[in-house]
Amino acid sequence: MSAEAQLALWVAGVGAVVVAVLATLSAVLQRHADRANAADDAAVEARFGRDMAELAEETHAR
Repeated sequence: MSAEAQLALWVAGVGAVVVAVLATLSAVLQRHADRANAADDAAVEARFGRDMAELAEETHAR
């Protein structure tokens, strides 16, 4: 195998590894972002539930 062919094969292999690492990193970061969004959504829903409960108490207290 010529030196050029070996270099091309090595570059292709390194490129494949880099693409795999970047894809994995992207998936991990997306999962982290999804969990953060879910936690934020849960906090908003909890706050909304408390607000509605307070409103119901105020309405029925009158």
